[in-house]
Amino acid sequence: MNQAQGMMIFIGICSVCALLPWLPALRTLSRQATPPPPGNRLLGADVRVGMFRQMISEQFATLLALARDGGPLRGANEKGRPFIVLGFNNHLSEQLPPSARRLRSLVLATGHLDIPGELICDREIFAEGRINIAHNAIVKGALSHRDIALGARAHYPMGS
Repeated sequence: MNQAQGMMIFIGICSVCALLPWLPALRTLSRQATPPPPGNRLLGADVRVGMFRQMISEQFATLLALARDGGPLRGANEKGRPFIVLGFNNHLSEQLPPSARRLRSLVLATGHLDIPGELICDREIFAEGRINIAHNAIVKGALSHRDIALGARAHYPMGS
């Protein structure tokens, strides 16, 4: 092998290395856009919002059911006001349905019922058994007070 052949091999290797970062972009450009599933495409926006609200209400009821089975943990909020939260552990989170993977990870990350407001709402379960539901602006757009009240009342009567 002479010097010219070595230089050609070196240039070939360098050009392959220079083109490798562009390979994912080329694959993306060659791929056709996948249309949304036919079921969701045919539904109107208000129907999809209704389905989302029902899913959130079901997850809220599931969380309450799991929390009622768990033992209480004493805690305090940011201002130092004490309250009793119903704790979650790994065993309880595994009882959540497999489709609620994000919900399960949030439950495990928080370790108790103060679920971040982006998911459902901020809740504190007090010793008297009443549920205080405080909504933030994100939740108000996704789930109305009436939806949560109806969902909670249908599954668990308040004050019992």
